[in-house]
Amino acid sequence: MTTRAACRALAAAWIALAAIACEEHPPPPPAATAPAASALVAANAAPPGPQNAAAESGHPANGADGKLHVWFFDVGQGDAVLIQGPTGKTVLIDGGPEDAGAHLSYRLPDLLHGPLDLVISTQPDPDHLGGLVRAISTVGARRFIGARTDAPLPQSRALMQWLQERGIQVFEPSVPPQRRSDPFRIALGGGAELQVLWPRRPAEPDLEADRPVQANSLVARLVYQKISILFGADMTVETERHLLASGFSLHSTLLKVPLHGAEGATTAALLEAVRPEAAVISVGAGNREGAPSHTVLARLEAAGAQVFRTDLNGEIRADSEGHSLVVVTERPAAGEAPETPHLFGARDTESGKRLAQSTVEEVRRRRPLPNRAVHADAPVAFGKVIEAGETHDGPFVASRNSGVFHLPSCRWAQRIKKKNLITFPTRSAALQSGRRPAGDCHP
Repeated sequence: MTTRAACRALAAAWIALAAIACEEHPPPPPAATAPAASALVAANAAPPGPQNAAAESGHPANGADGKLHVWFFDVGQGDAVLIQGPTGKTVLIDGGPEDAGAHLSYRLPDLLHGPLDLVISTQPDPDHLGGLVRAISTVGARRFIGARTDAPLPQSRALMQWLQERGIQVFEPSVPPQRRSDPFRIALGGGAELQVLWPRRPAEPDLEADRPVQANSLVARLVYQKISILFGADMTVETERHLLASGFSLHSTLLKVPLHGAEGATTAALLEAVRPEAAVISVGAGNREGAPSHTVLARLEAAGAQVFRTDLNGEIRADSEGHSLVVVTERPAAGEAPETPHLFGARDTESGKRLAQSTVEEVRRRRPLPNRAVHADAPVAFGKVIEAGETHDGPFVASRNSGVFHLPSCRWAQRIKKKNLITFPTRSAALQSGRRPAGDCHP
């Protein structure tokens, strides 16, 4: 099987890792003549103009500040979360519904410069997947993780093809049977890691449920020293029961409430195991599902969790130095001053207690995301931490006769004849030439 054929076969089956050939090939046809993967992809691709320019130039940034930062975007009835690790590595979890793509293409360049290190799709429903193409086409991405389904939806297949065409590494978090007691770990640097708790193929089969896509959505737990956040995706009661019996630690400072707070999840048993001090519900005002349900809100209140909602509070940000979690909302509750921070997880402090004024000012002066992209090109590891590589901001090289570009240090780059050598100052410039990243060096 040729390398190209292998790539097509693996991508169609939610490949473990996209193997993009490093050999020189003729350049691909111009983008204008290339067929679109689907109407969904075409509709979500970011248009030329200021939004794309922002992705190229970005905003001045001061680098990573050693803290964990999480943004819960206000995308209506859907999910979209950005994580920045202590060393600056970035992860986007879901992209909200299709109309959220425009908001993300505006918001993400304000927060980062350069490609996302990792994009995670928790499940292929439109309220999680719809805005991803627009978001990725605006700022770029290096790697992609998605929970596999037995019958991928059309929009999921279209996204896989679109990612493959752009040389973005795609893989599924897989746990072999002999390591079934280990979570799939993704290192974010500085001691922070994202643990994928479900699904766990091939160690365990998918759950059988009335809503299998939701029941097998990707559930992850973000851990940084003494602080943790559980991202519930769209897990159902069946998922909760399985996780409760798995032996994994679910205890978390903050719970990203499953199913947008709808009935059918967030049981009392789950809340007893998680013991959240805070809860975030990503939900659209006046949605057809009637979420969040009064029953779920009552359970959260009984569990002692302070609830933040994107339909009421707008965008929600959570920051942590590893020992406490500070939550700030775009729209404060009645009687609160703008940017009022709420403190969780700190010793000898009351959940939700207001911080001292000096700490409030420190939160407001928090530095933006780093003016660099961490090159996350490490191989997939079963049940082990995936470490990201070092940054390379440029230059990049290619052959006039090649459809790929390389790092200057790549062994294939060393074989390019001088008369055919092309140099690009940035990764974006190399991509704009119509070339894709080489598979050996993953530039």
